[in-house]
Amino acid sequence: MNISGHIKAAAEAALGRPFSWGRDNCGLWPANIIRDATGVDYAGPLRGTYKTERGAVLRLRRFAAGGLPEAVEKIARANGWRRLSLDEDRGPGDIGVCGSGASAFLLIFDGAQWVGREDRGVGYFPPDLDGVCAWRLPCLQ
Repeated sequence: MNISGHIKAAAEAALGRPFSWGRDNCGLWPANIIRDATGVDYAGPLRGTYKTERGAVLRLRRFAAGGLPEAVEKIARANGWRRLSLDEDRGPGDIGVCGSGASAFLLIFDGAQWVGREDRGVGYFPPDLDGVCAWRLPCLQ
C-alpha cells in the first residue's frame, strides 16, 4: 500500500473515534501514518509522554521551547526534512503545520488535499490552505 492508501485507511479508521491524547491526537495522527507506512517514527520522543491537552502543551514546551510548530521544526531539522516553498507542489505524505501556539495542528497531504485529525474523525482542507508550513520527508522520497 502506498502512502495515500495509508492515509485513506487511517481516515476511515478515525471516523467517529475520539482523540486519544498521547497516542492518536492531531499531532500524532500524521506521525502514526508515516510510522505505519515506512517504519520511521519521527514522533518517538513524544509518543506516550502525555495523556491530556494540558500535558501535550507542557510536553511540547519542554521538548522544543514552544508549541507544535516549534516541535515539528525541531524534528524536521534533526531528520533532514526539506521545507517546501509556498509555490512548490505538495506531494503525498508531505507534512504541514497550520496555525500557531495552542491552536496549531498537524496535517498530512494525501495527494489531493490536506488531512488532519479532529476530535471525532478527520478534516479535509484544500491544497492551497493559507498558513501551512510544509515539509517533504526523506523516508518517502
